[in-house]
Amino acid sequence: MNDIKFIWNPNDFKWHEQFKQLTDLKNIGDDLHSNYPNIAKWCTKQRSAYKNQTLTKDKIVLLNKINFDWDPDLTKWQTNYQKLKDIYLQKGNSNVPIKNGSLGSWCSTQRKTYKKGKLTQLKIDLLESIKFKWEV
Repeated sequence: MNDIKFIWNPNDFKWHEQFKQLTDLKNIGDDLHSNYPNIAKWCTKQRSAYKNQTLTKDKIVLLNKINFDWDPDLTKWQTNYQKLKDIYLQKGNSNVPIKNGSLGSWCSTQRKTYKKGKLTQLKIDLLESIKFKWEV
């Protein structure tokens, strides 16, 4: 059966097919969510399985080898924080108007989340370290 490349485990085969597709896309730097919704959905399943501890160690190792983003929300937060910190280091303040595109919108979201008491202390400390204004 091996000579004819019989697929012994179809689920595993499909997982490796999608992993290869993800690897190929990461190499060309494409936006998964808008251009490849099926792979984006597969990535979400991997994160969920990882969180639920149902993803096998060998699959975790493979995903880690390609620098799989286990928490894209946190990555996005860190990216926006770094942009804001760069502004602070250049201008001496972190005042970004809401009309300043996505970073201004992100700042507004941080204020709203803070007011609701849902912003972690670590994020509060990081923002306060760059003199972030909670009231505008």
